[in-house]
Amino acid sequence: MNPLGLDPSRFLVAHPPTDDSDLLCVGQLKQLKDGLYEVASLVAAPAARGAGLGGDLLSRLVATAPPGSTVCLTTTSRRAPFYERAGFRRVGLFSRRELWLEAAAGSVVAPLAAGDRLIVMEATATV
Repeated sequence: MNPLGLDPSRFLVAHPPTDDSDLLCVGQLKQLKDGLYEVASLVAAPAARGAGLGGDLLSRLVATAPPGSTVCLTTTSRRAPFYERAGFRRVGLFSRRELWLEAAAGSVVAPLAAGDRLIVMEATATV
């Protein structure tokens, strides 16, 4: 979960379709500028991973962006295959000025906290 720019009004949540109220997955999409959006957070509870909730929520987040707009995100290289299955592609770490601060900080923190390197990915929102 990216702690920068959290705004509850932008969050989508997923939980089991039962009476159980456990939250399983949460994510937010924020607008950076006209035509550019960021998947700023996407987190699944360990018990929910591998069940498709994260992919479904990611699709719902991207669908909230206007068709034709660019949706970007930062993640670790280990998580890239998840996003690639959703249509995201890797781009240069500093390819988006709007993510420079996050990319600079993340390129230092990711190896220390996650033992992995930070990457930037993009996709085009569709209908």
